[in-house]
Amino acid sequence: MANAFFRLRKAKDNKEQLIYVGYRFGQDQLIHSTGIKVLPKHWDFKKSRVKNIVEFFPKDEVNAFLTDLANFINTTATIYKTQKQELSKEVLKNEIDLFINPEKALKDKPKNLFAFIEKFILDSKEGRRQIDGKEVNERTIKRYSTTFSIIKDFQCQYERVIDFNNIDIDFYKDFNNYMTKVKNYAPATMGKHISTLKTFLKEATEEGINTNLKFQSKAFKVVETESDTIALSENELLEMYQLDLSQNARLEKVRDLFIIGANTGLRFSDFTDIQAENIKKDANGYSLDIIQFKTKNRVIVPLNDIALEILQKYNFKLPPAISNQKFNGYIKEVAILVESLHDKYTKVVTKGGKTEEIVLCKWEMVSSHTGRRSYCTNAYERGTPAISLIQISGHKTEKSFLKYIKTSKAKHAEIVRKHQ
Repeated sequence: MANAFFRLRKAKDNKEQLIYVGYRFGQDQLIHSTGIKVLPKHWDFKKSRVKNIVEFFPKDEVNAFLTDLANFINTTATIYKTQKQELSKEVLKNEIDLFINPEKALKDKPKNLFAFIEKFILDSKEGRRQIDGKEVNERTIKRYSTTFSIIKDFQCQYERVIDFNNIDIDFYKDFNNYMTKVKNYAPATMGKHISTLKTFLKEATEEGINTNLKFQSKAFKVVETESDTIALSENELLEMYQLDLSQNARLEKVRDLFIIGANTGLRFSDFTDIQAENIKKDANGYSLDIIQFKTKNRVIVPLNDIALEILQKYNFKLPPAISNQKFNGYIKEVAILVESLHDKYTKVVTKGGKTEEIVLCKWEMVSSHTGRRSYCTNAYERGTPAISLIQISGHKTEKSFLKYIKTSKAKHAEIVRKHQ
């Protein structure tokens, strides 16, 4: 097991230098200031302590403090390992702050849940809080704010003040009931808000602010439901692509953008932001090299003839983006013109805790995200390995990717039959 160590900010200098404490996490390490300064000539680099010299008067106190701090860090690491819990850099940093200056550390930290969430959102907006070393994107911050607003709305009707100490199973049941009966949310929407709340509580726990771990209970679960959505087949997409929309520039541009999405698997925020510099050519043909807006991950997508034809149509500069809401309205105007999309589809809808079946035409269910699902589904049905598709779609896990596969039971049977 790693042990705490000490070092100076600058080993060779005539000015006093801060003493830093460090702890290694595999290939990574935490380096944190102790707030104590010493001249390099007074520092014993072999023992990592202040030299036994008269010039440095409080040497015994400083050395005792450093020894206590090292023991504290090593003991904390041992406890986490014994309890089979992961000790992260952020958790250890907060533990060290509490040890070095407990009054200041507690003063700097929010004292209640709502104050913590406000700081959490502010830190996300200002870049002080990051996810995997990347700044939090605007849509995620908006989701944080939306969940916070709903929790505050709920408190107006709740019989208890909502704070860390009363986030328990009773709260979970009452909050879910509020979202179901009052807000009339679908299960997927409820699941997103519970997931976001658990994100707040997890970070508060890691920072040493929250000690109530009821939210980690299995009963405090995030409801996951498979959305009843559609994907368009390659024939349906081709029929849409072959529509003559030359007399309606608005619908033609939206159709072309949608077909790009359906042939690249990109999200709306990405396929509406393709620039000429994103298009690369090599010996194998053209591809799209883009940094995803949502994840900030780089993906490389091979361009087929249809996607390339559309890009060339606009001289590799696609029409300017419109809002997602307008796009979803306009693409339905396009979809209604596709004859095959007038087939009936029975959709299962759950809202307000009630499940019912409604019959729609397929064109009514087309949205900007249908293109992404269509790309994943059609490529999967062609036999493209899921592991390769995930690299292009940018999904974090195979589980999340497979939710996009809308292959019918009949098609699955056909695929299996080919392998018999």
